Amino acid sequence: MLQILTAERRIFASANSSLGVCDTLAAYRFEVVKASSSRSIRKKHLDSLLGKLLHAAFVIPIGRAFLRTLINKNAATKRRYAWISLSVEDRSNLKWWITLFDNWNGITLMRFRNWAPVPDLELSSDAALTEGFGIVCGDSWVSGSWPSDAPKNIAVLELISIVLAAMLWCHRWTGKCILFHTDSMAAHCSAESLLPRDPHLASLIRELAIISIEHDFHFQTKHLPGKLNVAADLLSRNRHAEFFKIRPTAMRKPFSENVDSLVDRLIALRN
Repeated sequence: MLQILTAERRIFASANSSLGVCDTLAAYRFEVVKASSSRSIRKKHLDSLLGKLLHAAFVIPIGRAFLRTLINKNAATKRRYAWISLSVEDRSNLKWWITLFDNWNGITLMRFRNWAPVPDLELSSDAALTEGFGIVCGDSWVSGSWPSDAPKNIAVLELISIVLAAMLWCHRWTGKCILFHTDSMAAHCSAESLLPRDPHLASLIRELAIISIEHDFHFQTKHLPGKLNVAADLLSRNRHAEFFKIRPTAMRKPFSENVDSLVDRLIALRN
C-alpha cells in the first residue's frame, strides 16, 4: 500500500515538477476558490481548471462526481475566449472540491484505482421497471413500489436503489468499505466512472458522493448477474413470502417503512 501511495503522490505532484504535493494541491485549490466565487469564467480558464481537477482525480477519484455539468458546459462552448456562466449548482460543485482538498491528507479520501480490500459490508439491490425496488443489507431489507412519475430508464431506477440504500444505512458506515451488488451494468459503470453522461445518472452519482463524503465511507460497485441477485429481485417484485424462504434469518419487517419521500427526492433529481 505504501508503494501505491507513493506512486499516486508522484502522479499528483507531476503537474508541476518544481512543486511538492502540498504546494500543487494548494495551487489547485486557489484556482477553484477563485472560480467558485465568480458567476462566469472564460472557456480557456475553465479548460485549464478542468484539466487540473481531472488530474487531481487520480488521487481523489470521488471528485469526478462534481465535474459533469462543468464538462458539458465547456464542451458546448466553442470559442476559446467566450464567457461561460456558472450556475449555483456549478459553484456548489466547485465548493465540494474545496472540501475535498481541505480534508485530503494523502490517505483519508483516497480510493485507489486498484483498491480491492475485503469489504466491511456487502449489500444487493434490484429494480423492476414496472413494479418496484428491493434492497438487502445483511438481515435488513427494504422494498417499495415506484410512483407513477418514476422514470422508465432502468439504469436510473437501479442507481436510485443504490443511492436509497446509502441514505438509509449511511449512519452505520463511517470508516467502512461498502460493496454494492447490482445486476445493472449501466448503474455499475456509472458508479465506477463517477462521470456518467446521462444527466439523471450524473445527479444520482453526485448525491451518492456527497453521502459518502459526509459519512466518511468508501464505496465500490460490482456487477452481479441477474440470476444470482435472487433476494433483491424477489423484493423488487413484491414476492416477500419467497424472499423469506431463501432468507429465513431476515428481519420480519423492513428496515424503514417511510422511504417514499426519499424515492421522490431522488426521482426529482432529473430536473
